[in-house]
Amino acid sequence: MENSSYHKIEELSNITSDNLLGFKSIEDYEKCLLHIESLINSAILLYKNNYVNQSLFLTITSIEEIAKAETCIHRGIQKPTKTVKRSKDGLFNHKTKHHLSANEITFKFLKSISKIGIKETILIKDKLNKGEFVSLRESSLYFENCEIGTKTPAELITKTDNLNLLLICIEVFEDRLFGFSEKTDIITDRVLKKLNEI
Repeated sequence: MENSSYHKIEELSNITSDNLLGFKSIEDYEKCLLHIESLINSAILLYKNNYVNQSLFLTITSIEEIAKAETCIHRGIQKPTKTVKRSKDGLFNHKTKHHLSANEITFKFLKSISKIGIKETILIKDKLNKGEFVSLRESSLYFENCEIGTKTPAELITKTDNLNLLLICIEVFEDRLFGFSEKTDIITDRVLKKLNEI
């Protein structure tokens, strides 16, 4: 379990850096929740209007922000005394944030497994663990010119892939950030309502 997301969160909770100290109040935490809700709602809106690659970019960004928020909860509680440079703080690293999101217990009990399928769910968890969504995040916005011609994001991402990750993102939001304030329940309910509309 040395490489588990729990172990990594514990490790990152024992440090701070200039822009990620940890939540100092419930109000700060709730402001962050509203920010993540807005990202997820934007991803849903883009998905519904067939802007698949832009939706995927915001879905992956939401997953990263959820990981940051969860760790900042712990930083606020533990009040770590060690401050590191931004470059040494894993919360500024895309791959680390994706690994934090691949929580073993969360993925074991995802309600969306019935929609996505266990094989695809495991594949998404493995990709998060290995940091494979880092390059996909970049590729979801930028075109490439290479020897075989021009590649655009539309060629790399399917609507089904986008939906599967979006469903998991919403559940990770619900599972990892639920219950730390009264507003969390309201915000989570709103996000879940949007999920049911997909």
